[in-house]
Amino acid sequence: MSTRSILLLALLGATVESNVCVPLRADEPSAIFVMKVDGSGLRRLADVGGYRIHGSPRWSHSGKRLVFDAIPAGSAAGRWFLINADGSGLAQIGLGAHADWSPDDKQLVFAIGENAPIKKGTWVQNVDGRGRQWLAGGSAPRWSPSGGELAMINGKALEVLDLIESRPRRLLEMPSGLLRSEERRVGKECRSRWS
Repeated sequence: MSTRSILLLALLGATVESNVCVPLRADEPSAIFVMKVDGSGLRRLADVGGYRIHGSPRWSHSGKRLVFDAIPAGSAAGRWFLINADGSGLAQIGLGAHADWSPDDKQLVFAIGENAPIKKGTWVQNVDGRGRQWLAGGSAPRWSPSGGELAMINGKALEVLDLIESRPRRLLEMPSGLLRSEERRVGKECRSRWS
């Protein structure tokens, strides 16, 4: 991926026309877009037919691929997809959302929500779709730069999971009032991020 490219998500509620964000009607789908840092070169990268909401895009560290999730029309259980940076090779990988790349780009960590028919929590699997394994409870997982830990939201807490010892460590308990106002601000979704 060129350092001059960034990712733009046309969120539910907005689309991009002639580089201007335009509100969508509730029945209109979203898509994944990319553009250059200066705002030029806007193009649709992914728009999965039959899926109304597209979100949580993450570039691989190599910049050659992107993972994102999408929710089918009439369903609450999300699926996640891989696509090449040029828009080719779109592949549905499985149930889940909020995927993140391992530092070597060989695995993805992701969350399974309450509406899925399998165990809720944080999962990991190889990029080829094999080796799916449940790790812990929690959602919105993010891999540490070293690859040895995962940060995730678990209930009202920010936790770090040591992948060697399979033991979570609570970092922060969010006060109830703060969490409720944050949930309203970001649509009932909190995400962790390494810095």
